[in-house]
Amino acid sequence: MIFRSMKKALLQSLFFFIFVITISYAEIVKEVKVVGNVRVSPETIVLFGDIMINEDYNAQKINELSRQLYDTDFFSYLEINLTNGLLEISVKENPIIQSLVFNGIRAKKHKEAIKQVIELKEKTSYVENKLIRDIQKIKTAFRNQGFYFIEVEAYAKENVNNSIDLIYEINRGKRAKIGKIAFIGDKKFKDSKLRGIITTEESKAWKIISTKKYLNQERIKLDTRLLENFYKSKGYYQAKVLATNILYEEGEGFLLTYNINSGKRFRFEDVSLKISEGLDKSSFVEIAKDLPKLKNKYYSPKKIIKILDEINDLTTKKDLQFINSKLIETVKNDKILVTIDIFEGAISCFNLFSKVAKQSLNRPS
Repeated sequence: MIFRSMKKALLQSLFFFIFVITISYAEIVKEVKVVGNVRVSPETIVLFGDIMINEDYNAQKINELSRQLYDTDFFSYLEINLTNGLLEISVKENPIIQSLVFNGIRAKKHKEAIKQVIELKEKTSYVENKLIRDIQKIKTAFRNQGFYFIEVEAYAKENVNNSIDLIYEINRGKRAKIGKIAFIGDKKFKDSKLRGIITTEESKAWKIISTKKYLNQERIKLDTRLLENFYKSKGYYQAKVLATNILYEEGEGFLLTYNINSGKRFRFEDVSLKISEGLDKSSFVEIAKDLPKLKNKYYSPKKIIKILDEINDLTTKKDLQFINSKLIETVKNDKILVTIDIFEGAISCFNLFSKVAKQSLNRPS
């Protein structure tokens, strides 16, 4: 099915290319004739193509007309000819999807979940290129639930009136368990500490109902971010979890490896407020006086968030509604110079910045 779709798309592209380069002149459209349509009326096709009578049409405009009509997803084939003022459009309509069938899936909630992620719906046009994407979306959705070995095939069963039943054959296979989690590289911390940071767990006999023991690519991406944020909170400003390497061990589940490059540890060179002219600097004295205490302390985003929270509370208490900010971090060798630029603006973004930063640092419950 997939290879036929690719071949068909290639042939359509080749035909389209030849068609475009053979029409190199301009001609005025006097009349429009549509051939081959069943469900879509000629008036609708004229509307979709934004076709204008008594206007010149050259190769570029014919090219654009063809693209507009293909983009509707109503047609699997188009042929456009302009001769002696007659614009003739021959079409073959895509069939309508009468029903979706998911063999291999019993639970109604799982079927409904699949329908939410795929593009091809019941009562819409069947487009083979979209089917290729939908198969991949189904695989991704189930792999994110631990069904790493899932197999999905699909075919169209033709009905009368140019409609089809789109049938998926789904074999989820067994859920892939994580047999072992390993941390390698310049990790600085003990494995027991790092295991407490991530959400993924090793599969153990007593973890009967836990879903965290199954291989989940989205969860692994989350764990990568959690590890990087943890290292940054400890001063490792340039820490990177470079890759996760997943190897299958027969009978033992998966070996999940986090490759950590902590880099060097940074300290604050200085943390200061830069308050623009026109603002009352005395309002920020209490906050500014504590900032020198951070000098030469290990860098931590949490400490910056604490300052932003204090500024946000201050602006709320003093009803400073039009305060904005910009956080500037400059790396100098193993030191980081932090400047919080405070200025008048339309909307205060302290609260938003602090909220986003907290979400990136805190481990989800």
